[in-house]
Formats: sequence, C-alpha cells, structure tokens
Amino acid sequence: MGYLVATGASRTEEKLRANLRCSRGVSFSWDAGGQRYFLDFTRKERKDWAVTGTVSREVPGSRTPDGCFLARKVGSFRIEADGKITRGPQAMKAAAGQ
Repeated sequence: MGYLVATGASRTEEKLRANLRCSRGVSFSWDAGGQRYFLDFTRKERKDWAVTGTVSREVPGSRTPDGCFLARKVGSFRIEADGKITRGPQAMKAAAGQ
C-alpha cells in the first residue's frame, strides 16, 4: 500500500531521485565536505499533501564489511504540495533546481 502526495511534490521527489546520487550510486544521497548525507522520506499522508522526512549523515568509521553503517539525524526537509522545498539542505534545493 502506498501513500498519496500532490503532483508538484511528486515531481520534485522524482527530480531528487534523478539528481541526488553519491559516488556509489545510492539514490537520495550526496557527498559534501568529506561526509555522506542522505534523505529518508516519511511514508505518511499529510492533510496538506506535502512530503516530509529527515536528513541524516553517515557516522564516520561505522561502515561494516557487509555495507551497513550507522547514521545520525542532522535535520529535516519539507516539500510543499506545489513542489517547492521550504525546508532542507542547499544540496537538496540545488538538485531540484530551486
């Protein structure tokens, strides 16, 4: 079962999926300042049709041989129903063309 979002928010999410990829090809992630960041979308329907979630950063040195790692929440983001990013890191806004 999925969740519903507005068309504008969905289009922005697709732009982010296409443009935010770190060197290892993981979607919704990017490298900045020698650290890896990624977005985690909340799969919850909102009354205002917005998309929200958290911004996390990989904890340095926590990667295991099987590719798992620890992450720490460092912020949040919000994509309004019309597709405008009103909260989130600059890299996210740049990837969406805003």
